[in-house]
Amino acid sequence: MRKQPTVESVVFVIDDDASVRASLKSLFKSVGLYVELFGSADECLKSQRPDAPSCLVLDVRLPGISGLEIQGGRDLQGTLCSQLNASISPTSKG
Repeated sequence: MRKQPTVESVVFVIDDDASVRASLKSLFKSVGLYVELFGSADECLKSQRPDAPSCLVLDVRLPGISGLEIQGGRDLQGTLCSQLNASISPTSKG
């Protein structure tokens, strides 16, 4: 099992789109934040996360356990999280 680094705080990003995860990681790291990325809620829930104040940024429309289920109280194993949900949908121009 991978040993977690000691961190002051951490941003968890859960999104099934790899380009969104990479962009958010770059943004948060640019201001000195430690970031952990997950492609699904299941992956995050099964991981060993640092015991540190944290912020959870998640996609509402995830395969498997959705972002709304996480927000609704799925077990984050004691991780203190503020949750920010974002969904981007295409708009029609016409």
